[in-house]
Amino acid sequence: TDSNHLVYIATPSGWDKNTQNLYVEMAKLAGLPIAGVTKESRAAFVRAQHDATSGLGRNIDKGSIVFDMGSSTLDFTYMNKNLPGLIDHGYDCGASFIEKSIFSDQEKESEAIRLFEKKYPKLIDYLIFEDRKVKEQVYFDPSLKVKKTINFDDFIDDDDLEDERFKLTYQPGELNEFLEENGYVKSIADAMIDFKRSYIPNQEIYGVFLTGGASRMDFIVPLVCKCWGVE
Repeated sequence: TDSNHLVYIATPSGWDKNTQNLYVEMAKLAGLPIAGVTKESRAAFVRAQHDATSGLGRNIDKGSIVFDMGSSTLDFTYMNKNLPGLIDHGYDCGASFIEKSIFSDQEKESEAIRLFEKKYPKLIDYLIFEDRKVKEQVYFDPSLKVKKTINFDDFIDDDDLEDERFKLTYQPGELNEFLEENGYVKSIADAMIDFKRSYIPNQEIYGVFLTGGASRMDFIVPLVCKCWGVE
């Protein structure tokens, strides 16, 4: 009820204290019974510690990382028993980059999309969201071909666009190739390497706990193994 609960907000792990405090002020203005803020990957770390199946408990004293990948940021939290506290940092390479890149590619190829964008600039996010759904379908089972046709007259009444449509088709592995080519996979690898080099130098990594919806993409686990030297 209004009188018996508190709210904690988790923010990207790269945010400094001043930026987090702005979030608290906004929450207060919105009337939330705000109790404080924490970092997203730290909240995930607490969750991982309480998950008996995660295996994190076996490695937490020796050195473990929570790898928290969402749509906007990639956040890390590291802990081992020899350090005075947790080490957090985040990077702006969340998975929303993927649907935006897919849309950008379509935009170049489709005159209908360019016309739609010109006439309905506020509805562009609708198309990007359709791209996001296709992306999630690809990574739900990367072994399957994904094909989707989007008809403009399904969601807008416009004589200029009523017969227009565009298709999204991905063979297994094709989206990964696209992300390799446009540098997105490298940006994730660079983030992992930078975190190890800049924030936890000379620290061992014995275990990694993957969380966040985007961490299930099939290229993530091999990339983590390669960049951080874990099995």
